[in-house]
Amino acid sequence: MSDDDWENAVDDIVEDKFKEEVKIETKFANEDTYDSDEEKKKKEEEKKKVESTQPVRTKTGGKDYDKMFDEKQKKKSL
Repeated sequence: MSDDDWENAVDDIVEDKFKEEVKIETKFANEDTYDSDEEKKKKEEEKKKVESTQPVRTKTGGKDYDKMFDEKQKKKSL
């Protein structure tokens, strides 16, 4: 084995270890982004407050099926 082969093998091992360290560091990078249970409850309460202030949709009259049928018949006859 020549000196170059040995040096290349060492370089490969060092690079692999560096990649593993980077993976470990990024594994827990987003750990602080998660909300605690209290924060989740507060957000849910705020959503409920916003939803309760929004007007409730009500149905406005039923469909007139006879009228719809007549309109389709007129279109077909044209």
